[in-house]
Amino acid sequence: MAPRLSIVFVNFNSHTLLFRAIQSLETHLQGIPYEVIVVDNGSKDLAPLSILATRPGVQVLALGENRGYAHALNQGFQRARGDYLIAANPDIELMDRSLERLIAYMDEHPDVGAAVPQYLYPDLRTQPSSRRFPRLKYLLFGRTGPLARAWRGNPITREYLRGYHGDARSPDGPVDIEGAAAAFLVIRRQALQEVGPFDERFFLFAEDLDFCYRLWRHGWRVILFPEAQIIHIHGAVRKHPRYAYRSHYHRMKGIWMFLQKHRLAPKVLRPFLSLGLALVLGFEGFLVAWSVGELD
Repeated sequence: MAPRLSIVFVNFNSHTLLFRAIQSLETHLQGIPYEVIVVDNGSKDLAPLSILATRPGVQVLALGENRGYAHALNQGFQRARGDYLIAANPDIELMDRSLERLIAYMDEHPDVGAAVPQYLYPDLRTQPSSRRFPRLKYLLFGRTGPLARAWRGNPITREYLRGYHGDARSPDGPVDIEGAAAAFLVIRRQALQEVGPFDERFFLFAEDLDFCYRLWRHGWRVILFPEAQIIHIHGAVRKHPRYAYRSHYHRMKGIWMFLQKHRLAPKVLRPFLSLGLALVLGFEGFLVAWSVGELD
């Protein structure tokens, strides 16, 4: 029987999290035929992957080098056979069988090109699952932007993380969003075929927002489906300070690429924005170097 779902995990030195994620699928995703495709982005230790490859319904593709998240996803999607393709991080865990309701909703609403469940922190607090598309006012007020950290709970950051038009309350039912945070993004195969693969010029971050932007431009809806909930251990893969800095660098670069690609930044402002980006990254690099003892 062909799988209905193809779940593509992109892995980079996150074997423990990956095993837990796949175990949660086996426990809670029994009502829908699915396959798992693990794309490894150059992890140091490949031995755990050989164990995973022996499990039924699991394929492992070791790329040998890290060419970015979008590239790895595209490699997995090329091998996927499901009606719905899921871009998944290793740091997620299904909690129950609510994902079946999300798939049923997409079956009933063929104009939905992609959907994301409600993410929860491990302590079950609600976690932002969506984003507004990058705009100039969000550059310093993003989730980890300097002004967002200095001014906790500011309205600009809340607006950016909410992802949809409306008040700050969590929706009770499905709601259209601009962009989804692709820790566990469910994509209709037909929509992927129409808008094309993830843009591999984005190494890490903003490739999900770019994909959602293209979905909307082609007439597809992107939704948050709060009835389906999963745990997302946010930042678990990038908790070392060195990875944190690289992560922040690629996030800022990805947002800047998004603005340029879709012509959302006026040409006259681009040199000043590039300088501002360099200053912010330089300051972040100083903090990271200090935290790991390189400036002691």
